[in-house]
Amino acid sequence: MSCPSETCDHAEANSEAAIEALELENQRLRLENQSLRHEMIGLRINTLENKLEAAEAKKANLALDVEIDLLKRKMEENRSLAFKAYQATKDAIELGRQRRANKEEKAPIPLIPARVFNLVVRLKNRL
Repeated sequence: MSCPSETCDHAEANSEAAIEALELENQRLRLENQSLRHEMIGLRINTLENKLEAAEAKKANLALDVEIDLLKRKMEENRSLAFKAYQATKDAIELGRQRRANKEEKAPIPLIPARVFNLVVRLKNRL
């Protein structure tokens, strides 16, 4: 059976319209897919940048930890030196007192400037 030419033309037009609609939908989906790929790549880049920043921050923290340890060691050394200086000053004063008491020697008592002595006393008090 043959179809009337008007019906065939109408069916053919509907098929062509449906094909065009599908091609347009396919093109839209491809563009959306491409857009999503670009967005995903951008997110990956952001993730990598964030990881890099975190690694750099961690590296900086480690460097600060090392510097803090060095400063702590220096501080302990300085405390030790300050205590030794305080002890030496105290010993010198005691020796001077003993010399005066015994009058064995007429050697001068080693004098330490008051500023130095006060500084040593303040450092000792911080210990």
